[in-house]
Amino acid sequence: MTEIRRSVERYQILRMRETHADLIASADYGPLCEFFFNDIYAPRDFRKRDEAFHTLARKLKSAIPERVFGGIAGLLELSVISDALDTRLAAALRTRGCTADFTCEEFEDAYAACDNYALRIKQIALVDSSLEFTHHLSQLPSIEWITKGAVRAAKFFHVGEIAEFLEKGSLAFRRVPDLTVFRAAMRDRETKYVNRLFGKEEEAGVRALPRRM
Repeated sequence: MTEIRRSVERYQILRMRETHADLIASADYGPLCEFFFNDIYAPRDFRKRDEAFHTLARKLKSAIPERVFGGIAGLLELSVISDALDTRLAAALRTRGCTADFTCEEFEDAYAACDNYALRIKQIALVDSSLEFTHHLSQLPSIEWITKGAVRAAKFFHVGEIAEFLEKGSLAFRRVPDLTVFRAAMRDRETKYVNRLFGKEEEAGVRALPRRM
């Protein structure tokens, strides 16, 4: 991974932390944000983990519910699309003569120049569906048994990265009974950001958290 590619990921994490500062500060949603920024989208190489997901899903496909398998597939698709988008954006920055110390203006110009609005909107949709899927699993009465079984399977197939991911994700999501406000805020704000950079008409305003949060 090149330095400019790492800078793209770091920049976007910082931008999202600023956009969703109230979610991060929330006692309920803060742990979800940290899980997202550290374990779903982060300036790290997730290829080994994603390969482990492929291995585990392939070996356990016949033994796990279709919805669970579909959810894992969605997480993998999100990872693939995010990787492709960041690679394309880093290439656009290099083409425009930018270095890893690019400015906000240079980043946004290159972002728009990629001309991949539909894929950006799909990325947001995949983030939303992945949040819904992970939350759904965490709220199941048998989730502790399911998680422990998945962790044992992950260790048996020598894909320990998945064991850690499952345990951390289950803990972060389990404490939040309703994810509606969190998902709506993430979806609306990210859509508004993408629309602004591509010069699209706004379709959703920024949704603030209730004052009690």
